[in-house]
Amino acid sequence: ETARAQLQTLMLAFNFSAVERGGKLDLSHPPLRPKRQIGDDALAIEDDLQAIKRFRAPQAETIGRVQLSYTEADGAFETRVTEAQFPDDDEITTSRNELALSLTASEARDIAQRWLAGARVARDSLELALPPSARDVEAGRVVSLSDGTLWRVDRVEERGLRRLEAARVEPSLLSPPD
Repeated sequence: ETARAQLQTLMLAFNFSAVERGGKLDLSHPPLRPKRQIGDDALAIEDDLQAIKRFRAPQAETIGRVQLSYTEADGAFETRVTEAQFPDDDEITTSRNELALSLTASEARDIAQRWLAGARVARDSLELALPPSARDVEAGRVVSLSDGTLWRVDRVEERGLRRLEAARVEPSLLSPPD
């Protein structure tokens, strides 16, 4: 099992990422400010990728409720379940998750609410290409577009140009938990 796989539970619960850079595992919270603003003039044009391609997952794939099973930290260390739900959802898709962590009820509720909000925002994704000189834009970094939206870079492919895949984030979701 990889180091990243062993850290997955903690990464999900406490909102940090593990990115391999130069053979080392870099652990960090998402930055509160974008690494760089990407305007149209900074884009590289590829044959199959013109400017920025935006995608939105279908409504049917949107999560409306998150249920989280955890071990109660206060008391008898029993298994508990907490839930977060959007009140405006008519058709609710539920994501059921289990964390092998000991948490207080408020910690578990905060995690479920953050996951729910993050799932809705992350429906939006994009692809774009940057020139090779844009070395500072790496996986795990946050960038902003000229329209002010923030995007977490999930994947960078080196093909002469730097092809990026990113998911939308909101500033409130970038803050590390208390």
